[in-house]
Parts: sequence; structure tokens; C-alpha cells
Amino acid sequence: MEEEKLLIRYIETTGRCNLRCPVCVTRYRDFDMPMDMFRAIVDVNEEILSGNWVWLDFNGEPLMDPLFFERVAYLRARNIRVHISTNGLLLTEENCRRLVDADIRYLVVSVPSLDPEAYAQMRGVDALEQVLRNVRRLKRLMDDRRSPMQLQAVAIDNGLLDANAYVRFFHGMGLHAAIHQYTTRSGHSQKQFAVAHRPVARGECLGRKQNLVILCDGSVVTCCCDFKGENSLGNVRDFGYSVRELIRAGRLDEMLRLQRQHIFTGACKTCSDWIYFQRDAAEKYVTEFPYRPGGDE
Repeated sequence: MEEEKLLIRYIETTGRCNLRCPVCVTRYRDFDMPMDMFRAIVDVNEEILSGNWVWLDFNGEPLMDPLFFERVAYLRARNIRVHISTNGLLLTEENCRRLVDADIRYLVVSVPSLDPEAYAQMRGVDALEQVLRNVRRLKRLMDDRRSPMQLQAVAIDNGLLDANAYVRFFHGMGLHAAIHQYTTRSGHSQKQFAVAHRPVARGECLGRKQNLVILCDGSVVTCCCDFKGENSLGNVRDFGYSVRELIRAGRLDEMLRLQRQHIFTGACKTCSDWIYFQRDAAEKYVTEFPYRPGGDE
């Protein structure tokens, strides 16, 4: 039987963040990945990474990483396309210039709401106008340089979001837009929003071996919701930095076997987002609204 293709979707170079959002998890890895570890991961797994794209973030703000642009250059030299997601607060003039020069292929700015009160509630800081100014700065520079970078704004649907107005606003700026289902990573969010779902039988989540995340301490998880790293499959350092060898050790296969039997452990046991990752899921976790120049708005 042919071995299932592996894809590394995230390399978390830092667990640090410049925000403490009420809806996010506590900082469990408040440090940066050592550069020698990063190089080893890329070198040993170049066969998996080359020709593909990888998110250079996970549970941290990537622009907090002082070695961020050095890491991007290391990946681009090996034909690995880089995507990042940022809260937008560090899109300074210098960082915008360096992002465009670094050949970042896709950049997502999390702008959870265009309503200042809702934004402050979800972010814990009144910074909406600053972030919008930063986004405009980046877009102007991209246009001036004719950058091929794709730029997307992502909202969080808190039950009160005017999705049409959000999409129109960012399409008017020439950005792609997306709506993210509301979720609370913290478990103690001040405000919960009930979302009606069509009942679905829970089984094995999608993603599996093609949604691998390498955390900044070298641990590997296979779920974009496992920010705490509760379901670690092991640490790449113990397998010569080889993700392929780590997967062959069997921890993931065992986890998937238990899921098929409706046995859920660790992060899976307390997860409320599994409903989006089933084969017959009623709703998407993220709905995208691509910007098409000259298209109908």
C-alpha cells in the first residue's frame, strides 16, 4: 500500500505574541525556535517542503520573531513558498517593505471586526484604526512595487458580524476577504456565541498527515486547533529532525484508529471545533471571498 503523502503546513517559529486576546489560549511557548533547529527541520525535510507552501506561524505573532526574515530567505532559497498570518499591529513601514522584498506569497491580516467595540472585545485592545492604517500602508507599497503577494483580511463571525459589509470594505481596498467561524481557544471567554449546526456523527477528523504542525519546541501536532500541543506525536529532535520517521513511529496512526472508534483523547477530548472537520460537515470553518478586479461587488 502506497504511503500517504505528508505535508508540513505550519512551522511555528515563535510562540510569542504582542497581544493577549480574551478568546485565545494562554502563551504555552513564550519563546522563539532556535535557528539551528529551524535549519535542521528544513534541511532534513526538504523533500516534503520543496515546491509546496508553508505557514510560518501558528500560535504566535510571526513578526515578533527577530529572525523571521532570515527564515523566509532560507525557505525561499529552497523553492518553498511562505504564507503568514498576522494581527497587523507590527506592519510598520520597514516591515511592510521587508515583507514585499522577501517574496512572501500570501499574507493574512486578522481583522476580527470593523466595529471598534467588537474588535476591542475580541482583541483586548482598541487598535482597529491602527491596524487598518497598517493594512493600507502595505497595500500601497504592494501596488507601487507591483508585488504578486496575495493579501487577505479575515473576520471572526461573532454572531453580529455584517459579512457583506466586511467583504465590500476590503474588496474596496483590493484585498481578498474571509469569514472565520467564532471559536474561543481560551475556554474562559467573556462572551460565548451559540451557532446552530446540522447534527453530524463525529468520526476521524480531516487533515491527518497533510496538516502537520511543527511547534517552536520541535513537537509535532496534526491539528490547527491544538495550540497547546496536547496531542503531540513526538519531537523531531528525537527522530533526527525527520517528520517522515516521526510519523512512521505510529503515534498518529494509533490516534486515527481511536477516532474511528469514537475514542478521543487530549485536545480532541475537549474540542468544540471538530464539527467543521468532518466529511459531511454542515459548515465551513473559513469561508473565502476572493477579490476579482472589475467583478461585481
